[in-house]
Amino acid sequence: FGDYVGFQKLNADGSYADEGGLSTNAVWRGSYFSPWKIRVSDDDKVYVMDALGNGDVYRFDPVLSTNSMLHVLRSDNDGTSQLTGMAVVGTGASTQLWMTDDNTVANNNIASFGILKYAVTADGTCATNDTGTTVVGVGGSLDQAPYAVSLDKSGNIYCIQNISDPGGTSPRVFRFPAYNPATSGGLPITNADWLVPASYDTSGAYGIAVDPTGTYVAACFWGNIRPRWIH
Repeated sequence: FGDYVGFQKLNADGSYADEGGLSTNAVWRGSYFSPWKIRVSDDDKVYVMDALGNGDVYRFDPVLSTNSMLHVLRSDNDGTSQLTGMAVVGTGASTQLWMTDDNTVANNNIASFGILKYAVTADGTCATNDTGTTVVGVGGSLDQAPYAVSLDKSGNIYCIQNISDPGGTSPRVFRFPAYNPATSGGLPITNADWLVPASYDTSGAYGIAVDPTGTYVAACFWGNIRPRWIH
Protein backbone atom coordinates (compact mmCIF):
# COMPACT_ATOMS: atom_id res chain seq x y z
CA PHE A 1 0.00 0.00 0.00
CA GLY A 2 2.95 2.32 -0.49
CA ASP A 3 2.97 5.26 1.90
CA TYR A 4 -0.37 4.43 3.51
CA VAL A 5 -0.32 5.56 7.16
CA GLY A 6 -2.02 3.23 9.62
CA PHE A 7 -2.38 -0.55 9.88
CA GLN A 8 -2.67 -3.53 7.63
CA LYS A 9 -5.11 -6.16 8.92
CA LEU A 10 -4.39 -9.72 7.84
CA ASN A 11 -5.74 -13.17 8.57
CA ALA A 12 -3.38 -15.91 9.71
CA ASP A 13 -2.91 -17.05 6.09
CA GLY A 14 -1.86 -13.56 4.98
CA SER A 15 -5.14 -12.67 3.30
CA TYR A 16 -6.86 -9.40 4.14
CA ALA A 17 -9.34 -9.29 7.01
CA ASP A 18 -13.01 -9.69 6.08
CA GLU A 19 -13.77 -6.07 6.97
CA GLY A 20 -10.88 -4.87 4.80
CA GLY A 21 -7.10 -4.88 4.88
CA LEU A 22 -6.54 -1.30 5.97
CA SER A 23 -7.29 0.73 9.05
CA THR A 24 -6.21 4.26 9.73
CA ASN A 25 -6.82 7.22 11.96
CA ALA A 26 -5.85 10.88 11.75
CA VAL A 27 -3.70 10.54 14.87
CA TRP A 28 -0.88 8.78 12.99
CA ARG A 29 1.72 11.16 11.66
CA GLY A 30 3.52 8.83 9.29
CA SER A 31 7.07 8.58 10.65
CA TYR A 32 9.09 5.57 11.76
CA PHE A 33 7.59 6.10 15.24
CA SER A 34 3.93 6.78 14.45
CA PRO A 35 2.37 4.23 14.77
CA TRP A 36 4.94 2.32 16.86
CA LYS A 37 4.47 -0.73 19.16
CA ILE A 38 1.21 -2.71 18.98
CA ARG A 39 -0.14 -5.17 21.57
CA VAL A 40 -3.40 -7.13 21.94
CA SER A 41 -4.85 -7.68 25.42
CA ASP A 42 -6.54 -10.87 26.60
CA ASP A 43 -9.93 -9.28 25.94
CA ASP A 44 -8.94 -8.56 22.30
CA LYS A 45 -8.46 -4.82 22.70
CA VAL A 46 -5.69 -3.45 20.47
CA TYR A 47 -3.22 -1.03 22.06
CA VAL A 48 -0.95 1.06 19.85
CA MET A 49 1.81 3.50 20.77
CA ASP A 50 2.56 6.79 19.05
CA ALA A 51 6.24 7.28 19.87
CA LEU A 52 6.76 10.36 17.70
CA GLY A 53 6.12 12.36 20.86
CA ASN A 54 6.83 10.80 24.23
CA GLY A 55 4.78 7.63 23.78
CA ASP A 56 1.00 8.18 23.85
CA VAL A 57 -1.12 5.00 23.78
CA TYR A 58 -4.44 4.48 21.97
CA ARG A 59 -6.88 1.58 22.30
CA PHE A 60 -9.09 0.15 19.55
CA ASP A 61 -11.62 -2.64 19.14
CA PRO A 62 -10.49 -5.89 17.42
CA VAL A 63 -11.20 -4.55 13.91
CA LEU A 64 -9.42 -1.24 14.60
CA SER A 65 -12.48 0.84 13.77
CA THR A 66 -11.91 4.58 13.95
CA ASN A 67 -14.91 5.25 16.19
CA SER A 68 -13.55 2.84 18.81
CA MET A 69 -10.37 4.83 19.43
CA LEU A 70 -9.66 5.63 23.10
CA HIS A 71 -6.74 7.85 24.12
CA VAL A 72 -5.50 5.74 27.06
CA LEU A 73 -2.13 7.29 27.95
CA ARG A 74 -1.61 10.97 27.17
CA SER A 75 0.97 13.75 27.56
CA ASP A 76 -0.14 14.35 31.17
CA ASN A 77 0.81 10.73 31.93
CA ASP A 78 4.29 10.56 30.45
CA GLY A 79 5.76 13.46 32.44
CA THR A 80 9.40 13.77 31.36
CA SER A 81 9.56 10.12 30.29
CA GLN A 82 10.49 9.08 26.76
CA LEU A 83 8.32 6.00 26.44
CA THR A 84 9.50 3.49 23.83
CA GLY A 85 8.23 0.06 24.90
CA MET A 86 4.88 -1.33 25.99
CA ALA A 87 3.35 -4.48 27.47
CA VAL A 88 -0.35 -4.96 28.28
CA VAL A 89 -1.45 -7.15 31.18
CA GLY A 90 -4.99 -7.96 32.33
CA THR A 91 -8.42 -7.04 30.98
CA GLY A 92 -11.11 -4.42 31.47
CA ALA A 93 -10.69 -2.17 34.49
CA SER A 94 -7.85 -4.46 35.68
CA THR A 95 -5.71 -3.69 32.65
CA GLN A 96 -2.15 -2.54 33.31
CA LEU A 97 0.22 -0.82 30.89
CA TRP A 98 3.92 -1.51 31.43
CA MET A 99 6.10 1.07 29.71
CA THR A 100 9.84 1.65 29.32
CA ASP A 101 11.45 5.06 29.70
CA ASP A 102 14.42 5.34 27.32
CA ASN A 103 15.69 8.69 28.62
CA THR A 104 19.38 8.78 29.45
CA VAL A 105 21.43 11.55 31.00
CA ALA A 106 23.96 11.22 28.19
CA ASN A 107 21.37 11.73 25.43
CA ASN A 108 18.76 14.00 27.01
CA ASN A 109 20.21 15.12 30.33
CA ILE A 110 17.24 13.38 31.97
CA ALA A 111 17.54 10.21 34.03
CA SER A 112 15.32 7.28 33.07
CA PHE A 113 12.49 6.26 35.38
CA GLY A 114 13.08 2.65 34.29
CA ILE A 115 10.05 0.41 33.74
CA LEU A 116 6.76 2.05 34.69
CA LYS A 117 3.41 0.44 35.49
CA TYR A 118 0.13 2.25 34.87
CA ALA A 119 -3.34 1.20 35.99
CA VAL A 120 -6.48 2.26 34.13
CA THR A 121 -9.67 3.77 35.47
CA ALA A 122 -13.19 2.45 34.91
CA ASP A 123 -13.37 4.08 31.48
CA GLY A 124 -10.17 2.35 30.32
CA THR A 125 -7.89 5.40 30.42
CA CYS A 126 -5.03 6.30 32.74
CA ALA A 127 -6.04 8.76 35.45
CA THR A 128 -5.27 12.41 34.79
CA ASN A 129 -1.65 13.29 35.73
CA ASP A 130 -0.86 9.69 36.72
CA THR A 131 2.79 9.34 35.68
CA GLY A 132 3.04 5.66 36.60
CA THR A 133 4.85 3.64 39.26
CA THR A 134 8.47 2.65 38.73
CA VAL A 135 8.65 -1.13 39.15
CA VAL A 136 12.18 -1.68 37.80
CA GLY A 137 14.70 1.05 38.45
CA VAL A 138 17.92 2.08 36.75
CA GLY A 139 21.12 1.88 38.75
CA GLY A 140 21.34 -1.82 39.50
CA SER A 141 21.41 -4.39 36.71
CA LEU A 142 20.03 -1.74 34.35
CA ASP A 143 22.88 0.73 33.90
CA GLN A 144 21.46 2.75 30.99
CA ALA A 145 17.72 2.69 30.26
CA PRO A 146 15.19 0.02 29.24
CA TYR A 147 13.90 0.18 25.67
CA ALA A 148 11.22 -2.54 25.45
CA VAL A 149 9.44 -4.82 27.91
CA SER A 150 7.48 -8.07 28.01
CA LEU A 151 5.95 -10.15 30.83
CA ASP A 152 5.19 -13.84 31.17
CA LYS A 153 2.08 -15.25 32.85
CA SER A 154 3.89 -15.43 36.21
CA GLY A 155 4.65 -11.70 36.08
CA ASN A 156 8.39 -12.05 35.46
CA ILE A 157 9.66 -8.96 33.66
CA TYR A 158 11.86 -9.12 30.54
CA CYS A 159 13.48 -6.06 29.00
CA ILE A 160 16.30 -4.85 26.79
CA GLN A 161 18.72 -1.94 26.72
CA ASN A 162 19.32 -0.39 23.30
CA ILE A 163 23.12 -0.21 23.24
CA SER A 164 24.44 1.36 20.04
CA ASP A 165 28.11 0.51 20.59
CA PRO A 166 28.87 -3.19 19.90
CA GLY A 167 31.87 -2.85 22.20
CA GLY A 168 29.90 -1.24 25.00
CA THR A 169 30.09 -2.65 28.52
CA SER A 170 26.34 -2.63 29.26
CA PRO A 171 24.18 -5.80 29.30
CA ARG A 172 21.57 -6.21 26.56
CA VAL A 173 18.75 -8.50 27.79
CA PHE A 174 17.37 -8.99 31.32
CA ARG A 175 14.83 -10.91 33.36
CA PHE A 176 13.61 -9.42 36.62
CA PRO A 177 11.38 -11.19 39.16
CA ALA A 178 7.69 -10.37 39.34
CA TYR A 179 7.02 -7.06 41.08
CA ASN A 180 5.45 -7.37 44.52
CA PRO A 181 5.38 -4.13 46.55
CA ALA A 182 4.63 -6.15 49.69
CA THR A 183 8.01 -7.89 49.51
CA SER A 184 10.01 -5.00 48.02
CA GLY A 185 8.80 -2.43 50.54
CA GLY A 186 7.18 -0.54 47.68
CA LEU A 187 10.59 0.11 46.15
CA PRO A 188 11.54 -0.64 42.53
CA ILE A 189 13.31 -3.89 41.66
CA THR A 190 16.96 -3.31 40.76
CA ASN A 191 18.60 -6.74 40.49
CA ALA A 192 17.92 -9.06 37.56
CA ASP A 193 17.47 -12.82 37.90
CA TRP A 194 19.66 -13.19 34.82
CA LEU A 195 20.99 -11.06 31.98
CA VAL A 196 22.78 -11.29 28.66
CA PRO A 197 26.17 -9.68 29.32
CA ALA A 198 28.13 -7.18 27.27
CA SER A 199 30.34 -9.99 25.98
CA TYR A 200 27.42 -10.81 23.70
CA ASP A 201 28.28 -7.74 21.67
CA THR A 202 25.26 -7.41 19.35
CA SER A 203 24.07 -3.82 19.37
CA GLY A 204 20.82 -2.00 18.69
CA ALA A 205 18.24 -4.06 20.62
CA TYR A 206 14.74 -3.00 19.55
CA GLY A 207 12.17 -5.52 20.74
CA ILE A 208 11.61 -8.41 23.13
CA ALA A 209 8.94 -11.09 23.51
CA VAL A 210 8.48 -14.07 25.81
CA ASP A 211 6.23 -17.10 25.51
CA PRO A 212 3.57 -17.41 28.26
CA THR A 213 5.52 -20.04 30.18
CA GLY A 214 8.70 -17.98 30.25
CA THR A 215 10.63 -20.81 28.59
CA TYR A 216 11.61 -18.95 25.42
CA VAL A 217 12.66 -15.33 25.05
CA ALA A 218 13.20 -13.60 21.72
CA ALA A 219 15.05 -10.29 21.32
CA CYS A 220 15.59 -8.49 18.04
CA PHE A 221 18.69 -6.42 17.29
CA TRP A 222 19.25 -3.81 14.63
CA GLY A 223 22.94 -4.66 14.42
CA ASN A 224 26.06 -2.57 14.36
CA ILE A 225 24.96 -0.03 11.76
CA ARG A 226 22.16 2.35 12.74
CA PRO A 227 20.56 5.13 10.68
CA ARG A 228 20.99 8.67 11.93
CA TRP A 229 17.34 9.15 12.88
CA ILE A 230 17.57 6.69 15.77
CA HIS A 231 17.91 8.62 19.02
